[in-house]
Amino acid sequence: MRLGLALSGGAARGIAHIGALKAFEERGINFDVVSGCSAGAMVGAMYCAGYSPEEMMNIVRSLRVPKMIHFAWSRKGVFNLQKIMKLVEKYLPANRFSALNKKFFINATNLTTGKEQIFGTGELFRPLLASCAIPVLFEAVDFNGQMYIDGGFSNNLPVDPLVGHSDIIFGVNVTSIEKDHDIGKKDMRYIFLRSVMFLADGAARPSKGKCDYLVEPKGLVKFHPLELHHVDDIFEMGYKYTSNYLDNQDLSDIMVG
Repeated sequence: MRLGLALSGGAARGIAHIGALKAFEERGINFDVVSGCSAGAMVGAMYCAGYSPEEMMNIVRSLRVPKMIHFAWSRKGVFNLQKIMKLVEKYLPANRFSALNKKFFINATNLTTGKEQIFGTGELFRPLLASCAIPVLFEAVDFNGQMYIDGGFSNNLPVDPLVGHSDIIFGVNVTSIEKDHDIGKKDMRYIFLRSVMFLADGAARPSKGKCDYLVEPKGLVKFHPLELHHVDDIFEMGYKYTSNYLDNQDLSDIMVG
């Protein structure tokens, strides 16, 4: 029985994916193939490289966003991704998909065609950064003569690469829209990011129906997607919600230790 896992984008809310992985791990649910978008791509790459949820959280707690991001003020975006590239180089084993322990796929959006592109072989690092490149905020990534932006603009939950590689597919979506959330008076940055989340949620809808099990943690909307002040709270929310979800599912069709 081959298990597949799709992890959505969501910026800092993607830390909830790490909590979800802990819940899966505790129930003996181990995935054979993983796909990820944006923050989900980062978490997925770490998981496929062999990091445990605890090890991932130790890395996340050590991050300092102002030191990670360089101002670019170029025609491509406000920030560039040089320091994030250095982190990727530090924590991942090598710049190729084949160096990972599990089959792994990343998606990004081709800036010319507007369509989703899947990466799963060859060079790893630049496709990984491309999947995370929120337009306007971050520079687009030039790869093989094409410019790419965040995969969430074309498909925020990349399930399709798992089809044919998996018998059962789990999805974790951390950008589901909570319509009863009171946004109050927010600045333009919040409004922009909230709008991006609407786009990402819409881009994920066709993929949700392709999941055999779909986890969508509630309450994440209260955490700012570009701030890392509440990483442990986001982790716990992902962990507790996923634990409760799994405890209320009939998982007899998969091997659970």
